[in-house]
Amino acid sequence: MYIPKQLEELSDIFKKKKRTLYVVGGYVRSHLMGLGMADDIDLASNAKPNEILRMLAETNFNAKIMNERTGVVEIVVDGLRFEHATFRTEEYAVSGEHMPKDVEFVKSLEQDALRRDFTCNSIYYDIDSSQFVDPLGGITDINNKILRACINANYLFKNDAERILRMVRFSCALGFDIDEKTLKAAEQNVFRLKFLSKARARKEINAILLSDLKYPMLNLQFAHLQGVKLLQELGALSYLFPQLSAALEANNKMPNGISVLEYLNLLLHFSTPNTRLAALLSLCGTDGYVKGGKVQKGFSIESAEEAEYQ
Repeated sequence: MYIPKQLEELSDIFKKKKRTLYVVGGYVRSHLMGLGMADDIDLASNAKPNEILRMLAETNFNAKIMNERTGVVEIVVDGLRFEHATFRTEEYAVSGEHMPKDVEFVKSLEQDALRRDFTCNSIYYDIDSSQFVDPLGGITDINNKILRACINANYLFKNDAERILRMVRFSCALGFDIDEKTLKAAEQNVFRLKFLSKARARKEINAILLSDLKYPMLNLQFAHLQGVKLLQELGALSYLFPQLSAALEANNKMPNGISVLEYLNLLLHFSTPNTRLAALLSLCGTDGYVKGGKVQKGFSIESAEEAEYQ
């Protein structure tokens, strides 16, 4: 796997301190799928945040703690940015609000893998030895195009409702089928989306609506349509777009006589990427978006950055 020379230098620094530095997540997954290099590189090791700051203090690497509680450190060198997360276990509130209430740093890569979402994202690459470490069978699932929860799927989604939307996004953008137990658990826990912040929901919805563009080489032209369909089948639309969900369930008709579902498919099929969210919201009882308690005109994905869903 291609590793920038700066990252090899960083690995050498870790090795001198008897720490092994790994690449994990999307960068590894993209390489194994032949999708080229991902936009960012996530790193992991059992080195704690303040230890990393000390390790890099007299080097060309600039390190900054982004979240001390979760062990996330930003490392920048020569215009390259890496994000390092210390191996950890997590405990969540029962609501599924995304942020863990308790975090414990651990030494074991295997323990760290269990707190991740899906097996395809829990493959580690040892930079020093140039070896893949796959504690949960993620490589096999990638080869079989299966999206599977790293741990008990019910526990996964009960802890973090955002992972339900991530499941939809990954399935559509990668063309993966969803493991039956994982899909069933997502459906059982979909009500937890009501506890998810609007900002995080917005980010994932935008990504789902652009999922056909994420990996052009896969030629998944209608991935975004599949994403909205899957959200409907899971019951997620009732928490994300309640007006639209109600219209779909009632099989309402548009003024021209076609069903809301048919009209939705047409809108998403013919809308340009930067107007898909506007098209979706046009069926939600408004012609804009809600901001500061008032409906604003001219909705677009760009304006959604500061918008709140009704």
